[in-house]
Amino acid sequence: MTAFLDLKKLLLKYPQCIGAKIETKAYGHATFLLRLVLPHFIDQSLTEELLSTETITDIDEKILEAILTQTHWEVMSFKLEQRNEFVQQLLDNLYQFKNLRKLEYKHPFQMPDGKVSLQGLSFLEIANLNEVEVQVKEPLPTIHTFILGSFQKTDVTPILEVLNPDTLQKLELRHAGLTTLPTNLQRFKKLTYLGLTGNKISDLTGISAHTNLKLLNLNNNQLTHIPYEIFSLTQLEDLLLNQNPLTTDTEIKGKTVLLRLIHWCDENQFPKSLREFFSALLQKNDKQTVEDDMTGLLWALTSAIELLRRKATNQLASILSDSLNQHFTSEKDTISILGKVKGWSTKDILSQLKKHKIKASDKLSDATTYVCVGDSLTAEQVKTILSKNFRLIVPQYLKEFLEKLETPYLKESGEEMQENINRLIVSDEESTVKLAAQMMMAGGIPDGLFYQILWLGIRKGTFHWKYFRPLLEKYATAQQYDFIKKYRQKEFDVVINKLLESSEFDIQLVLKAGLQVLYTPIEFRNRVYPPGRTNYYAFRDVFKKSLRLGGDAAQHLYQKMTDGNTLDLLFSSATAKDQFQFAKELQEFKQVEKIICSYACATMPNNVKLLKKMNQLKKLELYKLSQVSVDKQQLAELFPTIEVTLKNYEN
Repeated sequence: MTAFLDLKKLLLKYPQCIGAKIETKAYGHATFLLRLVLPHFIDQSLTEELLSTETITDIDEKILEAILTQTHWEVMSFKLEQRNEFVQQLLDNLYQFKNLRKLEYKHPFQMPDGKVSLQGLSFLEIANLNEVEVQVKEPLPTIHTFILGSFQKTDVTPILEVLNPDTLQKLELRHAGLTTLPTNLQRFKKLTYLGLTGNKISDLTGISAHTNLKLLNLNNNQLTHIPYEIFSLTQLEDLLLNQNPLTTDTEIKGKTVLLRLIHWCDENQFPKSLREFFSALLQKNDKQTVEDDMTGLLWALTSAIELLRRKATNQLASILSDSLNQHFTSEKDTISILGKVKGWSTKDILSQLKKHKIKASDKLSDATTYVCVGDSLTAEQVKTILSKNFRLIVPQYLKEFLEKLETPYLKESGEEMQENINRLIVSDEESTVKLAAQMMMAGGIPDGLFYQILWLGIRKGTFHWKYFRPLLEKYATAQQYDFIKKYRQKEFDVVINKLLESSEFDIQLVLKAGLQVLYTPIEFRNRVYPPGRTNYYAFRDVFKKSLRLGGDAAQHLYQKMTDGNTLDLLFSSATAKDQFQFAKELQEFKQVEKIICSYACATMPNNVKLLKKMNQLKKLELYKLSQVSVDKQQLAELFPTIEVTLKNYEN
């Protein structure tokens, strides 16, 4: 009876009380924490100010009766760590609280579901319900915030039917098993907040109906791309897309790029077709649309969003022909250079063209026949381009055109010159490397050293990167430099794997140059690529890839590993994980009489056949792990004409 008397005193003490918060604790015996809610008259809101806390441990029917006499209450909040009859009885009698404006119900995930009926609560404004079955049939005309999460049994459709589209502003339907947006969700035009986290949504059809949305939470769904309809949400301030299986081509997982793009499209009043195009361009989910729409690509170059401009520039480079090098005549043609060209000032370009007596300008004119479209065009420039019959080119074609006119003296230099420059670029002295970079900036990168420069320049943080980055920016294609810029800050093994997968580089030459760099004296290699687990695995991947791919890369590898008549294939480890196939080019090394490799490698069936074809081969020095059992009789049968020596390998 003590608890009842305490509660009664509490209610008498605070006659202005408008509600209660009830919590249950799971530790020990059942403990109830009761907090009374007093009104807070700022803007007539229901902001809570907790002025009193009482703990009730002796529950009886009189406590329930005492609470049920407070039918004027406007707030009821339940936070449960365990279920009990007292709370359920209180929930069953919620209909008596006719003035209820705010209802909260929360309990831990996977606790047996409770039931909450919203019948008779015609003044309810806020409902925040979790892990509970909601029962409602009558309209809820005043609700502006409805949150329902982590539930199993509640069907969303009938709930949406009873909510009022004229008042509802915030809606959350978490973990509801939704795969698409409910059809009747489109009724709610005044929504400013929509939370759909934890569903299985893969299709956002209908989202364009909610033009007043300021926040859209789509975390933890099944979206593989972002539809162009999202560009209708011009009021959007926050967009959450984490934990969605967005494709590798989708680079808009974060909110910044997409939100800026939405507002940019709205400011420029772009039609639906262009908005759809920009969405496809960012995500490459509609290749045909991206390739065919020259208008869209030009408008994308006017955006302040670097990612969109970069993708447009790359796409233009892939679809525009090199008409400048094919058809240009200095007597008839004039070149206009618009926008920015990375790593190359417009002033320098105009100066070079003028030197060769080529008419050029940084503005459009009646004499213009060729337009080089760089980054950051203006809207007026795009409109003029679209209305005229100009021949469009990309900066890379202009660079190649000027290179032919300039004929860089190092570009097609002989082997002796290349060897001299190679010694400079691998020097221990920074000043020497700087000198080599300066020579190549003026005279071009020798054809045989481009991939050497790539390997040395892609590792950010070394002084080689400092001097070779401008070289790569000037002489690499736009697509190649775009790759370098994108991956240079990644872990080295990630960079190398991406490099070997890229279609922008000749893999044979990448591997050959990589081996050239990695097999330089250890002091230099350790300085450029400091020892470490990731660098070791990158080195090993290049080695293994060279063997498997064959061709020039494998031949170069064999030459590096051949000392006189001995070929050492042990690399830096002979563990069971380092079993790789010999390349067929091995047969071409007629001087090789002795091969050093692992036992497991030599006894692979394909390798046995290859070794038998090497008629000049006299000796095999095989290394094995201590736990590997060796059948010497089998070895003798496999290599009857070859002297085989077995050794134990120790790391």
